[in-house]
Amino acid sequence: MAEVWNAKIVGYRSKPKITLLEELRCYIMRRMATHQRVLGTVRGKIAPAQQKKLDKLKVLSNSWTPTWTGNLQQDMYEVSGRGDGVGVNLTTHTCACNVWQLTGLPCEHAIAAICQKNEAAENYVYQWLTVDALHATYAHTLNPVNSDKYWPASDEPKPLPQKLKRPFGRPKKHRKKDPSEDQGSSTKKVKRTYAAKCTKCGQTGHYAKSCNGPPTSKTDKSQARP
Repeated sequence: MAEVWNAKIVGYRSKPKITLLEELRCYIMRRMATHQRVLGTVRGKIAPAQQKKLDKLKVLSNSWTPTWTGNLQQDMYEVSGRGDGVGVNLTTHTCACNVWQLTGLPCEHAIAAICQKNEAAENYVYQWLTVDALHATYAHTLNPVNSDKYWPASDEPKPLPQKLKRPFGRPKKHRKKDPSEDQGSSTKKVKRTYAAKCTKCGQTGHYAKSCNGPPTSKTDKSQARP
């Protein structure tokens, strides 16, 4: 969440404080209105992103076989398959694999037990993943704010502007990266080192212009000519 927030305020954080706050307020207002518009077209019981995940889990549940334990509530099942077996409780919304408790969506073992009971898996999704929970999240709205042109007149003295303290150098717009972020980066340039080799004597550490040694037989052109 912090990374997403920092990415969104890149274009605003270099502006004055009041302009920064106003533009962020307008951005959040537009974002909430967009979510409300999209949620108005959803007709399912759970959110579209969660519905896609649930549909994939339904396909995986075909490889598991549920067995009712015989209790009166008909909510205890032992689900076996792929050489493993787990216990599922449909009343407490728990599974031995702990995926149901962690994600809020019925896991593939729980979906197999729910289908054995001839019920819909969407009825066993946690409340905060439903469309009603999303509507409750975006139920409040940001009220419009009039510009200073429409503010009521006041007899109080106007506040003095804050003293501007500009630091030396060019203002930095990019955040400082932690040293741990550069580790394992494939785009980091590797410094290459090489040793100079003389073409006259064939030794390393200097060039032919600064060579004081005798030339080799291959580079001695006077001996090579008849």
